[in-house]
Amino acid sequence: MCIGAGTDDLDAYCSVDCSADTDCADGFACSPLTRSPCADDCNLTGVPKDRQCVPSAQIGDGKPYQCGSHGVTRNICRPRKFCSTCATDADCLAAADQLCAKDKSGAKICTQLCDQQHPSCPWGSATSCGLYDQDVGAPTCAHRFGSCTGDGKSCDPCLKDADCGSNGACTASEFTGEHWCVDFNVTCSCMGLTETSSACTGGGCPNSPSGLTMQCVDTALMGMSGVCNGADTANTLLGGSPQTGCWPAK
Repeated sequence: MCIGAGTDDLDAYCSVDCSADTDCADGFACSPLTRSPCADDCNLTGVPKDRQCVPSAQIGDGKPYQCGSHGVTRNICRPRKFCSTCATDADCLAAADQLCAKDKSGAKICTQLCDQQHPSCPWGSATSCGLYDQDVGAPTCAHRFGSCTGDGKSCDPCLKDADCGSNGACTASEFTGEHWCVDFNVTCSCMGLTETSSACTGGGCPNSPSGLTMQCVDTALMGMSGVCNGADTANTLLGGSPQTGCWPAK
């Protein structure tokens, strides 16, 4: 199958179904691809206008796509990107300028070299640039949390839904690419609070691992009514425009 954003996507690539990383070529790992259903299915609202939506005939037991927590999923070989586990540099070659290096926890992840004076790392303010792998001997990017996955709590970092427990989902910022867990066991309410863009700060939500007060999404939006989803990590360098994530700008 062809995986990409559409016919004009220059980064689109061919892939195959898989059940384990060993089914994939060097630089790729077996990861879930999440899409929206075309019609109401899996307790999800259909999105027929999405040109990548999945027809109901392709969803279910013995079919390519299965019901997921916030979309229908299919395990395929996908490029290992930032924070993916690795053993050697060859595991990270599917994305440009990547190498395999230890992070703050000592785990080896796909990452990239960086400049500590002018840091520019994937996942925006959720990452830092430092000398974490003495064998590499040069600064690389790592997650500020200390590792690329946590315990599945609200705003813990993640790579896939399985990192967020049996009643959680891994979501991401379209702007920075930062990934974090949404814990559906934690509920909230914006009643009596000021709402902005269908969300409010607090409402019973915990603080993120960085100490930011998380936002409550308290509307029937994307099936996330009354759920704590990230925090406002407004970056003054961007004119203070609201950005959702879990780590503030430094």
